[in-house]
Amino acid sequence: MSLQGTFDTMPMEDLLEWLCLKERTGILYLQQNQTKKIIHINSGQVTNAASNKPQEYLGQFLLSFGLVTEDQLQKAFQIQQETKTMLGKVLVMSQAISIEQFHKVLATKFRESLLDVVFWEMGWFQFQPGFLPETQDSIPAKIMLEELFHEAVNRKKVYQKIRQIFPDNHCSLSCNQDVIPTDVDAKSADGMMLQMILQGLTPADIILRFHSLEFPVLKNLYKLSRLGWVAVVLGDKDKLKKPGTTKKVQFDLEKALQKAQAAIRRDEFEKAITTIKQTLALHPYDKRLYQALEESEAGHLQRLKEQLQPTKQVPHLLQGGQVSNTVQLNAVQKYLLSQVDSERTLQAIIQLSPLREIDALKAFQYLIQKGLIGLG
Repeated sequence: MSLQGTFDTMPMEDLLEWLCLKERTGILYLQQNQTKKIIHINSGQVTNAASNKPQEYLGQFLLSFGLVTEDQLQKAFQIQQETKTMLGKVLVMSQAISIEQFHKVLATKFRESLLDVVFWEMGWFQFQPGFLPETQDSIPAKIMLEELFHEAVNRKKVYQKIRQIFPDNHCSLSCNQDVIPTDVDAKSADGMMLQMILQGLTPADIILRFHSLEFPVLKNLYKLSRLGWVAVVLGDKDKLKKPGTTKKVQFDLEKALQKAQAAIRRDEFEKAITTIKQTLALHPYDKRLYQALEESEAGHLQRLKEQLQPTKQVPHLLQGGQVSNTVQLNAVQKYLLSQVDSERTLQAIIQLSPLREIDALKAFQYLIQKGLIGLG
């Protein structure tokens, strides 16, 4: 039996429960905005999961768990490109990781890719029953949908508690040095997060630096908050925008689509992207808008590549990397600025980052315009 719908009418935990009922076999397609996922399910078990979300790439999980260094991963990418061999196989053959570590990380990747959807309030799904195609990524461990269903329900509850403390990923944090033990391992997740908070980083910044999905980092910050080690800076909660305070601009769907398509024909890709995203806020399930968005982003990405030449240009810091009070940087821009070392090309930095290529290049372009980095 096939099934399709939207998450605002059938939450992910309800979908998981439905899939568990008869240990179904088939392919589950998931999409929210531009994030797309494909989950293979065999008799109630997850056997494969693919996603176009950079945070869910195998390399990001390996970096997040500290199983490989950036240099090891960069070399593996080069070998992968030259030999067309799967990344995991390259890393195992080069003895960067063991086969056991590979299987464990792959299982975590499959689990987290599916569980991440629990937090989607919008988006759509489609389950197609039937035989599954053979894939190279296979793991000996069983990932039971029933276990994921119970975990999904628990995470939803935990997430609500987290948001009572950390209402936004951009809130400022502080450390209570008086209660933090002096023997906290600086290389542990707790120790690294505390150091990042002392440097003025927000949850959004920390998530990027851990090459992680949102929930694991927020869960650890929540634990540190419960211990009294970390707190949201007083007044930050009041600064955050409250739901319903942002007035939505009304867009006629057909007129907005025509306007965007006209901008694409004129190669005005940024204008097209702005129009489409504003319209998607009111028409989140119109597939024509997503097709137009993909087309406009492809055109904008090509233009950025022509301008910045990411495979050749090596970024270097200007003004010692110091940011003046007049320049506002978001989490992506701050993360990329921290990665500039005058040795790696733009492409090498982007390849190791948990970011979409177009978002990273747009951020680099902004940093260049603000005089914070140069290319050479």
